[in-house]
Amino acid sequence: MKTILQIIFILICWTNCFSQNKKSYIQKEVDSIDLCKMNNNLIGQKLKIYHSGGVYSTANGNDSKFIEWKNEEIKTKAGKSHWKNFEPKTGDIGEVIQIGKTKYDELIYILKIDSFYVPIKCNYLTQENNLSSEEQSEQRWREIEKYGDGNCNFKKNGFNGVFNRAGIVEIDKLAENFACNLRETGIDTVMLVKLISDNGSSPNEIEYIFWYENGQGFKTAFKNNKKHKPTQTEIEKYDWEDILIYYNQNVKGTELKFPQYFISHWTNLIVQLYQGEEFYSYGMQLAIKKEDEDLPNVKFVRYIEQRLNEK
Repeated sequence: MKTILQIIFILICWTNCFSQNKKSYIQKEVDSIDLCKMNNNLIGQKLKIYHSGGVYSTANGNDSKFIEWKNEEIKTKAGKSHWKNFEPKTGDIGEVIQIGKTKYDELIYILKIDSFYVPIKCNYLTQENNLSSEEQSEQRWREIEKYGDGNCNFKKNGFNGVFNRAGIVEIDKLAENFACNLRETGIDTVMLVKLISDNGSSPNEIEYIFWYENGQGFKTAFKNNKKHKPTQTEIEKYDWEDILIYYNQNVKGTELKFPQYFISHWTNLIVQLYQGEEFYSYGMQLAIKKEDEDLPNVKFVRYIEQRLNEK
């Protein structure tokens, strides 16, 4: 029983720990017609598979009562038992042969792709000229890579192998642009700290910018309000020299090792620091295995976490 629970736990963690991938930040385009309303005028038209997760590959067969099949040929051939080496893919385009409902009132389309019949749920389809989820993902990440062009590393997504969410959501871009603008004005000591936990809209998220100008420390932050929109706090004088001292004495030059995680993805703390042209980037989930707490970079994150929690 214990082993089964451990396996379930690992699977949940695997799903959630890596849930913030590039597909987490795309949204299906709105179709000009509602594909989840019965409309027999769509028969004969071409539709695109938005995501292949809605394909029913085992609904066919001589005894199938999945839907009221148009004819015996489709009933027999609309599944992987007939497809053999064929597999419907995200982005495939097919002709609508039939539209029917399951006993659970789900609207199902039968697409003919080449010579194969493919049953798929309505909300996994999109109009022919719209982008599939894969195409949206590729387009989105081209935009993010372009956003990171230039000399400011705060804007570079995944810098140093750290999931920093650069250029993805509004709160990130506001904080990154503010930090990069400081650099452009000649300020060489700037630190960006992100406390992030979801897709960028949670009121629990906050991103801090610390800097030194003419020997004086400053701080501001971007927080999501109750309407899930980021707002900036007032700029205030703030002494954070101890953080720089801690970094330079205990972290600088050490091996960059990341901790192991034992629970699902909750909260990340990302630290990025410019001192002159030297750039440091590190991030981790805040819930980690105990044996990794002594890693120099982990201890630095804990030090900053403690400072952020001070009143």
